[in-house]
Amino acid sequence: MRNPLPDSPQDAALVLRSRLEAVADPVRAAAEAKYLKLERRRVIGTSMPGAERVLTGFVQDFGLPSDLSLFETLFDASLEEAWCAIWMLAAQPAFSAETWRLTEAWSGAPDTWALADPISLLLVAGHLDAGVIDDDVLRAWAAREEPFWYRRVALVATVSLNDGLHGPTRRRLRRIGRVPPIGESPRPGLSFDLLEASIHDRRHFIRLGIGWALRPLSAVDPEGVAAFVQRHRAQITKAMLRKARLDDDGRRTA
Repeated sequence: MRNPLPDSPQDAALVLRSRLEAVADPVRAAAEAKYLKLERRRVIGTSMPGAERVLTGFVQDFGLPSDLSLFETLFDASLEEAWCAIWMLAAQPAFSAETWRLTEAWSGAPDTWALADPISLLLVAGHLDAGVIDDDVLRAWAAREEPFWYRRVALVATVSLNDGLHGPTRRRLRRIGRVPPIGESPRPGLSFDLLEASIHDRRHFIRLGIGWALRPLSAVDPEGVAAFVQRHRAQITKAMLRKARLDDDGRRTA
């Protein structure tokens, strides 16, 4: 029989936080904060496998929470608590306008790619494939210069839209709730629109986002990707090609 979760979002968050802190390493916390260049978000120091075990145990003990105010509280706290909030929101029985409200807010200020990427791959892609939002939302995000996270999130969302969710991701979601259907019908047209809107951007994380978006797209539309790379070759760096696993002509290398 499952235990009741405290009614207060703050008290419920404290339960999860105490479990994360119990398996944390302060030395790891300092190194992680430095590596991710975090300015305001605290790092507890829990490893990714440790956080996953804590999250799974939390859901087994209390059930998957559905209180969006709890997720808001968690996302505004430490790196590890925010990570748990993203995965619990992704595993909800269904996406809705209310879950999108959180996703949209988080997409504009995730603080780090370590949170932006699961937001992109799970939540933004999931809401799009569920029909809660349409393609024009991501087109509008890719056209925004600031905050740059919207462009990055839109680009990275195309990775799972074109390639689906892989085994480890699916297993993690299944342990805490449902696996949202993502990537069953690839979206090359949308992907190319986002890439065209972003290719001028020279910021590091946007360039890496472009490279990552090109990787699965090259399997969906290899000729379209080759043409895109050749058309924009002067703006595409070697690092972007390595991220995309493409040669200088935009052809797959692996």
